[in-house]
Amino acid sequence: MSSPNSYRFVWTDAAINRDTNNLVSAALELFRNGNVSVTTNGVAAHLPRELPFEHHGYGQDDEWVAANFTNATEILAVGYPQWVDAQVGEGLTNGLFKLSVTVTDDPPETTSLTVGNLSVAVTNAGEYVFLLEKGPDSSDHVVAHEIGHALGMEDCYIANKRFNPPINIAGMGDPISSQMFDDKGHDWGLESSRGFYPVHETIATTLPQMVMYGVDAGGSHDIPSGSVYSLRRNAKASNQTFSSKVGANFIKVDITEVYSR
Repeated sequence: MSSPNSYRFVWTDAAINRDTNNLVSAALELFRNGNVSVTTNGVAAHLPRELPFEHHGYGQDDEWVAANFTNATEILAVGYPQWVDAQVGEGLTNGLFKLSVTVTDDPPETTSLTVGNLSVAVTNAGEYVFLLEKGPDSSDHVVAHEIGHALGMEDCYIANKRFNPPINIAGMGDPISSQMFDDKGHDWGLESSRGFYPVHETIATTLPQMVMYGVDAGGSHDIPSGSVYSLRRNAKASNQTFSSKVGANFIKVDITEVYSR
């Protein structure tokens, strides 16, 4: 048996070791997103696959909408694609437009599709739509930032502003220290109580200086050597942090791997 999203194998009254007094009915379902469901005599167990990238839901499902939009209830009441269409209808002057990404074939494994600040875990062929904002010509920072992504570097953030009020990184106003940097020898300096960044700087003023800062801050020009302390892009709490690979140590010499993703 099969569906667009899974393959299901079913056994009914199978005799264990050919013993007709020891029968079992079972089902094994393999999902395109890598999950597995096993049912034995009516008892089901769901075994989710852990993906190598952060994601919410699969495709642009309800879980994805809820994680990325503060007005998720409004959107889900009409359907996400229909809501996007309503934002870009004729005669509107809100400066928004629709981007459609068509995946023509089912990917061999779950793939991350990223447009702007939104990422989708793609398991099936289909159309994926995004609402984008029209803006002025890209600044030098935006160009350098996107080149950084092409070379394998990651975004860093101090806040998730899709929530009201925004979710700010833990310790946002604290003075910076060596703990902020992974490559302390190059990015902090080995002298006691002295860094390459002024000690009165805070996390909130230091991260926006990075080329890989996820918002066009205008004065973003630094490329450190290693990773830095950062809030996760889709964080729902201030302690959802990670070491973001914003530095030159992570630049790919052969970028084939980057583009293949």
